[in-house]
Amino acid sequence: MAEKDASEKILESYNDVFSDIVNVLLFNGKQVLGADELEDQAPRTYYKANGRLHEIERDVAKR
Repeated sequence: MAEKDASEKILESYNDVFSDIVNVLLFNGKQVLGADELEDQAPRTYYKANGRLHEIERDVAKR
């Protein structure tokens, strides 16, 4: 099993770093998403499938 990269998780929690990553990967570096447009979201989400409740946990979740 690979080791978790705690420093990467910490860096991605900053809105300016997160928006830079999104802009580079999704918009070829064009400044589409600003850091001030982001807000933190709970890293755990739940959904129901096949009559059972499932949980997804993410390192960082933004909206």
